[in-house]
Amino acid sequence: MSFHRLKNLAIFTALALSPGVSMAQQIWSVREGTVTVRVSYEALESSGLWVAGRSVPTTSGDPVMTLALTLDEAMDLGFTVDVYGRPRLSNRNLRVLEGITIGTSDAEQPVFDLTIAVGEEVGPEEVGNPLGFGDGIAALELRDTKIGFEPRSRIMTFAARALVITPDLANALGRPKLAGVPIGWAEVAARGHWVGGDAPPLLDPLPPDGGSMEGRVIGGDMTFCKLNNLGQWGRESDVVGLSVATDAWNIGTDVLDWYASPDPRHPFIVMNLYRLRTVGNAEQLEQIGQSWIKHGYCAADSQSCSTACDWHDCTVLGVQCADLYGAGLNAAQGSLAPRFEVDPWTGGWTYAGSHFQTGGPPHNNVSHRLQVHDADLDPAQNPGATYYVEGYYVCYDDIEVMNSAGWHPVTVSGSPGGSWSFSVNDPSGVPEVGFAVDAWAGARQTILAQDVPPIEFVSPDGRCKLAAKATDLGGGMWHYEYALVNIDMDRQVGSFSIPITPGTFVTNLGFHAVEHHDEPYNTFDADKVEIDNATWDGVAGYDTVTWSTSTNPLRWGTLYNFRFDASAAPENTTVTLGMFRSGSPSLVAGTTTGPSLGPPDCNQNGITDNCDIDCGPQGGECDVPGCGGSDDCNGNGVPDECEFDCNGNGVPDDCDTDPSDPDGNGEVSDDCNGNSLPDECEDCNQNGVADSCDVDPSDPDGDGQVSDDCQTNGVPDECELGANDCNGNLVPDDCDIDSGFSEDCNQNDVPDDCEGYPECDPDFCENAIVICAGTYTHTTAGADSDGAASCGSSANSPDVWYSYTPGTSGTLMIETCEGSDYDTVLSIHSGCPGTQGNQLVCNDDDCPAYKSRVTLAVTEGTTYIIRVSGYSDASGAFTLAVTGPECSVDCNGNGIDDNCDLDCGPEGGECDVPDCGGSDDCNGNGVPDECEPDDDGDGVPDGCDICP
Repeated sequence: MSFHRLKNLAIFTALALSPGVSMAQQIWSVREGTVTVRVSYEALESSGLWVAGRSVPTTSGDPVMTLALTLDEAMDLGFTVDVYGRPRLSNRNLRVLEGITIGTSDAEQPVFDLTIAVGEEVGPEEVGNPLGFGDGIAALELRDTKIGFEPRSRIMTFAARALVITPDLANALGRPKLAGVPIGWAEVAARGHWVGGDAPPLLDPLPPDGGSMEGRVIGGDMTFCKLNNLGQWGRESDVVGLSVATDAWNIGTDVLDWYASPDPRHPFIVMNLYRLRTVGNAEQLEQIGQSWIKHGYCAADSQSCSTACDWHDCTVLGVQCADLYGAGLNAAQGSLAPRFEVDPWTGGWTYAGSHFQTGGPPHNNVSHRLQVHDADLDPAQNPGATYYVEGYYVCYDDIEVMNSAGWHPVTVSGSPGGSWSFSVNDPSGVPEVGFAVDAWAGARQTILAQDVPPIEFVSPDGRCKLAAKATDLGGGMWHYEYALVNIDMDRQVGSFSIPITPGTFVTNLGFHAVEHHDEPYNTFDADKVEIDNATWDGVAGYDTVTWSTSTNPLRWGTLYNFRFDASAAPENTTVTLGMFRSGSPSLVAGTTTGPSLGPPDCNQNGITDNCDIDCGPQGGECDVPGCGGSDDCNGNGVPDECEFDCNGNGVPDDCDTDPSDPDGNGEVSDDCNGNSLPDECEDCNQNGVADSCDVDPSDPDGDGQVSDDCQTNGVPDECELGANDCNGNLVPDDCDIDSGFSEDCNQNDVPDDCEGYPECDPDFCENAIVICAGTYTHTTAGADSDGAASCGSSANSPDVWYSYTPGTSGTLMIETCEGSDYDTVLSIHSGCPGTQGNQLVCNDDDCPAYKSRVTLAVTEGTTYIIRVSGYSDASGAFTLAVTGPECSVDCNGNGIDDNCDLDCGPEGGECDVPDCGGSDDCNGNGVPDECEPDDDGDGVPDGCDICP
């Protein structure tokens, strides 16, 4: 085992200045205190590391090693406190006395005089580039840092959510790939000494009970003190990533737990953005952005909201204390995780199997942040719109949920493609307490829940809040607008239904949902289902208007919109929510505003349905002109002309298929599948047999014929051909490939015989797959090595090959940044074999997690050979993303693009070149006939030939 000894290795923090924060008035220094470093055993094991030092005894099975370190009294650390009581670290070092040892299986690195180095005028809010200085090299880096100060006890707290290996230490250990790997987190508690500036105010001691209990909730009660500094932190295409500063305040009578992951007893913070605008004559409040969960940690108890703060250590938020998460800290992607992992009603969360344990793909500029599309912010597309930012905390021990959110109007300026600016209209940042749906003035609000109101810690589930408003459109028409927010209902919402009177004219059904991002499931529990951003299906039925989904439930902290126009004035009505997850009850209901209900008149002839069917006794309520003119073959009280009649024969479908012939017309339509729909209404190939019976091997219609259904989707194959049968063999292309009848060696879902049988063995350079701009998946596992490159120690690594020929000159970018599962290396060569001698560019780790990206200026018509390999013999699956000019394809090598071989095009066009149009294309697949297989050598491609 090799042994390295370096002095003064530093832990340094990743912090930056927060522009615009008021300068401090008090100057303090720190001399004594403790540093607690918590190292994850799981992280050590996965990284091949071990750590030794003065550890605190723990119970068996504890997931972390806790190191207790003592601050060196001779150190020089300072901080300042501003007029709001907020501390900011200044240009000093925090040093500990004890040493720790970090090692691998073949190297160990003792770390003595451990120092936390912080940058000049570092504040509590923002995360930026790391700063480090001193005599030694930096061993560990603290990220996601926050600071607090309690003036009565004069205790300064400092915490970091992530403790990562620095490049210096990784190199010293002989493992450069360990740079940036997180292994734990750390907390500091130190006593401050006032040394200059304004004198700190004299504060009376707190009463033993923490202050008067009058009017205060019994228990911990989190509410909002401040909400400000909404800002943009990145952009990907038309999506920007935002975050906002959130300042929590415990106004209850007991502390709130504020532990750090993996302990589940910590707060969960989400950020949302809303837009209120007028469309037509009606207002619409829509959610246009949402973030993942910021997992809270270390309550830096401060007096920024109340001087009565009862300070405790980092694990709890004291009574009347506040805890700030700056916009930068809330934008730090490493401590953001999916919403679906948390039960919003109980506040339950489990580390095992969570995003923090399993990780995910590398972050881009907007990953997990509050994501919003340019179009939703563009003033040209949203004239007169107003915007509202919302923060929402979920704390498992919070006694009152409805004040755990806060919202604030914000002014938006900027333009698509650039940087958006947001200004909170109240500089103090004091928000409206509650949920942003309250910003919709004049809307009627209703709580919908299994228990109304839900009782914290007692009721089985949480609640939704519904806001509703009706707008008179004139001419007897009304617009109904609903905004439904799921506050903390864990069973989620899968349907939304409003009753209507049969015969009410309903039009312009609409739905709006904010996009969730990167969340594959609706819940962390065993009954999870895969979800998407699909629009809910809206249907105006006989007596209800209903929206429903099977893939996009309304989950907690999220608002969806439902809207329609109706020919009925508003009155009290009952809305019904269908629960998405199983359990009882399956429905919850509540009173809101909706179309008035009255006697049904489905055909709108001025006669109620019951009188349409029967005039009743003379002188009765139905003894009116025109009564009794409608049939009711199925006796359901609805005139036949209002029922479904898919074949338009004047007979309701269920009567049309009833063998008893209830309408008495002597005709009964076939219904082979017993679904009360005439077979001719579900017969895509027009053979007189319902599709589901047509493909049923049991031949339920008894015609002795069964259509093929290779996709087993209940639709005959001949109905799904069209552009999905490139080789004309009457079998859908995907079935051709899945059955093995046709090959698809380049995995583009097109049978090879439609592409001139491309060479698709990329293991060797001469068989490089021809690619264009797009995305390609493959693997180097099991591949040979027949090339070399100058970077990533990849000269002998397994490799696969691709070929790219641009149709115009431009810039080519190739990357494996997303979807690859190993340490890739990319290189581009001028020919085969691909060697260092003909290498044009090479890259190993340009993307996070050791993935690769190369760019190259390419010339029209020149062929470039791409090598995909791995670092130091590594191999695995990869996704190759290609961005660049459209391709030029010349299968017969005559110097003319294939499309020009087939057609000269217009005079003066790109194909107006010598010898253009000289090739035939008998099967119309865009490939010259001479490039297609011709087994009998008669000059006619096999696909167009009838071979003897």
